[in-house]
Amino acid sequence: MAIIYMCPTGTHSSLVAANLHIGKIDLTSSVSDILHLPYYGQVNNKPGFFLFIGKDNQERAVYTLGVYHEAEIIKRSALDLLKLFNKERDFFFVDVSKFMPKVSVWCNAFLKKEMYPREKIAVTLKENLKEIYYEVKKYNNYI
Repeated sequence: MAIIYMCPTGTHSSLVAANLHIGKIDLTSSVSDILHLPYYGQVNNKPGFFLFIGKDNQERAVYTLGVYHEAEIIKRSALDLLKLFNKERDFFFVDVSKFMPKVSVWCNAFLKKEMYPREKIAVTLKENLKEIYYEVKKYNNYI
């Protein structure tokens, strides 16, 4: 089985969730720990790219997927395709987009002429770390 965490970029909230899932970070992790995760903030402006993050303690592959703002459509399409090949039980999709910072963070960064508010997003993800952790645990217990 493969677990796929989705967010708009595939390198922010989904990356944090995937690394929580495989145990690379935990609730005590700092903003610096988040900033130093492999792939953190490396944004590809095209939705639909996967990143392999690692394997969990049950040897399940864990990925992130950048979905822009189309998580539900991409998930539905992927599951429909997998169903055609009788593989839908081999993949589990978790949308963690709700943990991304709100639009105001992006607007403030733009107004201040920051190219990309990496650190501000990491701070928001750290603030949401407990909620992301429980989301990961909830689905991990379900699978």
